[in-house]
Amino acid sequence: MNATTEIKEVNERVKTSPIKIFPNPGSGRLTISFAPLSKSRIKIELYDINGRFVQSIYNGVIEGESREFKIKLPAGIYFLKLAEKSKTTFEKVIIIK
Repeated sequence: MNATTEIKEVNERVKTSPIKIFPNPGSGRLTISFAPLSKSRIKIELYDINGRFVQSIYNGVIEGESREFKIKLPAGIYFLKLAEKSKTTFEKVIIIK
């Protein structure tokens, strides 16, 4: 039997979310932290598990500095939508009571 094994090294950038949500899962009060690398128009919205709009958290320009938003939510599963320039990111948020 003659077999050949090839091993290739793969260098890929690990994708990390530009937004941090803590604690997640949480018990009602959340902190949302975001720091764009440069001046950007940012829109942060919250949707419920069924895709219904719950609330707008921020809609404006951030000049590259870190921003923190504190919100209070009832128990449930939510999706936080962050739109920045041509990129949109979704993060799952779980609230347990």
